Amino acid sequence: MNAPEFAIEFLKLVVPLLPRPKIEMPPRGEPPTLPAIRRVTFQDISPITPLPAPGVIESFPVATASLPEGLEYEDTAREVPIAVEEQPITETSPTQRVACVGCSRAHLATISGTLSEALRFAREGGIGHPEVQRRILAAEEEVSVMERFDLAPDAIAASPQVDQVIVHRYLPDIRSLRQAIGDIKSVEDLEVTAAQAQNLGQAFRMAALKGKGVDIDKIAALARKVQAGEMDMDEAKAKVREMLAGKE
Repeated sequence: MNAPEFAIEFLKLVVPLLPRPKIEMPPRGEPPTLPAIRRVTFQDISPITPLPAPGVIESFPVATASLPEGLEYEDTAREVPIAVEEQPITETSPTQRVACVGCSRAHLATISGTLSEALRFAREGGIGHPEVQRRILAAEEEVSVMERFDLAPDAIAASPQVDQVIVHRYLPDIRSLRQAIGDIKSVEDLEVTAAQAQNLGQAFRMAALKGKGVDIDKIAALARKVQAGEMDMDEAKAKVREMLAGKE
């Protein structure tokens, strides 16, 4: 394995070390108070009038009840003010949907793994194997979900500039991958598409790391030191944790 390939494999190991994005919650006001329930008085239960013979029913029987003596009820509703803190929706409001680069990275990893599993079954049972077709369909659905929700136009427009750059850079490649998955007709097609998904996932992952301010060249340098025996993997991971400290 050459240095670039080793660097990519090393990146796969350090990606789980990235901190999860923080979700900013809006300040909470005082809990609302329910208004008083209107109290009513029920009369004694009246006997139920037998239903008349078939024909026109002149009236319906109504059952009423009386409450125990000594209990008094209010006959008017009492209005209780409810404290509601109004917050205008702004571009940075937590209710605004934005493009999720981290979610897209996870989708691409799932697609790559699913196609790799399909290829393993296809090499033994052919492209028509049920497990192959099931995984190809799952990979195609995964791309569609990513495009429809995580990379929707309104979500992209509301995202930070650095995320918009990453998304716009790889949107054509993601569409191309979806088309390639839909055109798989042979084991050879599946093999090419699986490699395409793997390469796209790795490239997107590195772009996401760069967008978080991570120096990819330093990670590649650590990978080369591990490969040369100058540093073990635990030491390299510790260095990576230091590099990722404070990256949101």
